[in-house]
Order: sequence, then structure tokens, then C-alpha cells
Amino acid sequence: MLPFAQLIEVSLWIGIINTTCVMPFDFIKTNIQKQQSSDTETIVQLVGRVYNEKGIAAFYRGWNARMIHYMIQSLLTVKVYDVL
Repeated sequence: MLPFAQLIEVSLWIGIINTTCVMPFDFIKTNIQKQQSSDTETIVQLVGRVYNEKGIAAFYRGWNARMIHYMIQSLLTVKVYDVL
């Protein structure tokens, strides 16, 4: 069984990796879903427009809340798997 300090460390790393890798794709997916049926902007056009208007930071807006979510989720998941 992992000691509590290691469990926190593992959860932190899982949160960092998940947030860094998943957030841009989630941002793109959400914006595609928000489009009206009359909009015909492709994924490449969407990414280019957002990057040109707001920069790379736009894809990570809200990262701190997402990271806390992933940390708590992974803390509980790793602990349950450790017990099982």
C-alpha cells in the first residue's frame, strides 16, 4: 500500500499530465459542439482562429479547476486500486 505522501505525489503528477494533454482536445470538442448547424468551421479552422486571436493560453483556460478535479479523482482511484 502506498504511503499518503506518495499517494499525493502520484495524484499530482496524474493531474498535471492529464490537464496538459487533454485540455486542448476538450476545448476543441466543446467549441465544435457549440457551433450552430449553419457554421461550417472545420477543426483546423477553429484551432487556427483561436490560436491567432487568443494564443495558446486559450486552450488551457480553466486549467487550475481541471487540475484539482483530476487530482482528487486520481487520489481516490489510486487509493481504491491500492486497497483492492
